[in-house]
Amino acid sequence: MLPSVNGLLAQHSDTLNIKKWAIGIMASPDVCYRIPYSPANSPVLLNKQTYHTNLCIGVTVNYNFTKRIGIETGLLFSSKGQVVISPATNWQTPDGIWQTPDGIYDPSIPNSGNSSIVYSPEKRINIKYNYLEIPLKCHINIINRRFKLFPSIGASANIFIGKTVKETYKDDQGKEQKKVGHDYDTKNIPVVDVALIAGIGLSYDISKSLYIKLEPNYRQFIRPLVDSPISGYFYAIGCNGGLYLRF
Repeated sequence: MLPSVNGLLAQHSDTLNIKKWAIGIMASPDVCYRIPYSPANSPVLLNKQTYHTNLCIGVTVNYNFTKRIGIETGLLFSSKGQVVISPATNWQTPDGIWQTPDGIYDPSIPNSGNSSIVYSPEKRINIKYNYLEIPLKCHINIINRRFKLFPSIGASANIFIGKTVKETYKDDQGKEQKKVGHDYDTKNIPVVDVALIAGIGLSYDISKSLYIKLEPNYRQFIRPLVDSPISGYFYAIGCNGGLYLRF
């Protein structure tokens, strides 16, 4: 009788005959914005600010301690940021003559002395901060059959690798113009930041070696970024999708 009981328990063990490792290619469309942060003496911004869209992509590795519990890490490329829309404006110089801040006439400034009306077109400025992400997450399978349902929680180290600012506007002849810049002040942007991650996912076993995964998730930086015109804690809402190979 005892051997029969032991055999029955062994058949239901969470650690029996499973491939513990899996590697996969993951991609996630993300919507990113920021929770406002206003340090003392910060300027008031009149521009409209809205969300930024991004594709997070990379390679992840999973390790299963049991059939239900596992961890995931990897190397991902992503960008965080937002879009700033500067409205079209008209303004007038006091006497129709462009001057330097010291009040000195400067002929090198366009239209100096020719017109008192200055027009600035509407500008759409897409500001992106590019990162290499190294996530570490734990997941627990609530439903653990061929179709699996699991919550996940963890954090990621985000290594800053560059900034891109794309400015789009129409000139006075109605032609669309674009400018792209990569300049930034290193003192305003941490080299490494940390984001908290939480999600709930679904996976389906195509075979014993292959499975697909879909995982909506939320990620938020723990420190604010203060790099004008952006001031706040970045967050992103996305949906990871990937194909994985067990080994």
